[in-house]
Amino acid sequence: MRRSFLLTLLFASVAYAASPDVRDAYVPQPPPGQTMAVMFLTIHNPLAQTVSLMSASSELAARVELHTHVHTHGQMKMQALTKVELPAGRDTTFKPGGLHLMLFGLKRALQAGDSVPVSLALSDGSQLRAIAAVRDLRQ
Repeated sequence: MRRSFLLTLLFASVAYAASPDVRDAYVPQPPPGQTMAVMFLTIHNPLAQTVSLMSASSELAARVELHTHVHTHGQMKMQALTKVELPAGRDTTFKPGGLHLMLFGLKRALQAGDSVPVSLALSDGSQLRAIAAVRDLRQ
């Protein structure tokens, strides 16, 4: 009986460790009166196969979109994405000037020290949940 319990515990911990996870999520504090914000984070995919981030949501925003920046005619513009591939065994970093999440229709003003919950839907049907800290980057 004890051996069976230990094997179950081992397999459960391996299954848990082999799930994508979110690291270093943060939202730069938006200017006063702003109804949108940007979120940066890293998603670690320890799986042996690529999965895709399909959508995101937050209880603090009317909608959340996946975005990237593209250079067009010497200008940098945001472009909405329908998905973001998360390569097997790698980190995918959402950072300034690249991939990011846009939060539209903020339901309240965000201040440094606040927390922003986010739910990320993956192509394999799983959901990742994370809490992003609001940071004042103007200091």
